[in-house]
Amino acid sequence: MQADSREAFLADQVSSSNLAISTTKSLPSVSRYPVLFQTWTSSNVVLNICGDEAQISICSPKNPGLFTTICYVLEKHNVEVLSAQFSSDCNRSMYMIQAHASGASDQFGETFPVEEAFKQAACEIMCWVSS
Repeated sequence: MQADSREAFLADQVSSSNLAISTTKSLPSVSRYPVLFQTWTSSNVVLNICGDEAQISICSPKNPGLFTTICYVLEKHNVEVLSAQFSSDCNRSMYMIQAHASGASDQFGETFPVEEAFKQAACEIMCWVSS
């Protein structure tokens, strides 16, 4: 029951979350995704997306187990961690994650753009960092 309430809380936080967006112009490309750089920011999470690749930067108070939770959230949204950098001091931790998403589907099997998978994962991570 506690897991259901946690999932409900996170779903509510993700749907009501306000992330600022900044987009740069598209550059010529030969890949299947146009080269369009997009950035979403919150107080502790920054998400940079280019096609099916993303960089996620997270700064949080030191919290044992947070990286495991971040990996769980990314996996849940079908986002693969390509590399991760971690640094911390006695008060805070900083994570830099390079990630790849090949597509995602919701609970009904409907597919949606990889950009949405990254954004949903970032919103959920933001909720974990804030809690």
